[in-house]
Amino acid sequence: LAIMKDNNFVDTCSEDCYIFLKENPFYAESGGQVSDSGYLKNDKCKLEVTNVIKAPNGQHLLEVKVLEGTINKGDKILTHVSKEKRLAIMKNHSAAHLLQKSLQELLGDAVHQEGSYVNDNELRFDFSYDGKLSFEELRIVERRVNEIILKGIPEKTNIMNKEEALKLGAM
Repeated sequence: LAIMKDNNFVDTCSEDCYIFLKENPFYAESGGQVSDSGYLKNDKCKLEVTNVIKAPNGQHLLEVKVLEGTINKGDKILTHVSKEKRLAIMKNHSAAHLLQKSLQELLGDAVHQEGSYVNDNELRFDFSYDGKLSFEELRIVERRVNEIILKGIPEKTNIMNKEEALKLGAM
């Protein structure tokens, strides 16, 4: 739909730029979880998607590195999200939820998430708690998270509004 270079809309670009797609399968960074990566390709160009940003009106802005050729406004283009990276991010995202639940089981409801960072290689979970965890408590939490993972509980998704989700125990 549009191409941006140096904060200006342009009709064509053969170097690093930003792209708005009509239909976008790429996840934009949000809530501490990094964006997808991948590539865009047609017979005129190949672009590496290096970042995905939520723009002011909710649209996703793809930051791309031009590997070959030139992209033109209005071009049809094939999108490819890196499946391996997305799956690794999803696993670490789920692990962050398991970590929160395990901490709450051990330490009580006084544990509250204050932030997180999740990528394909690691996760960071920031939480508030009035106290310091001992080495043994950390080991208990680690064992509990690993026990849950090893159970291989099937994933189930329910679409509902926030109020319904909170009533069912969502955090």
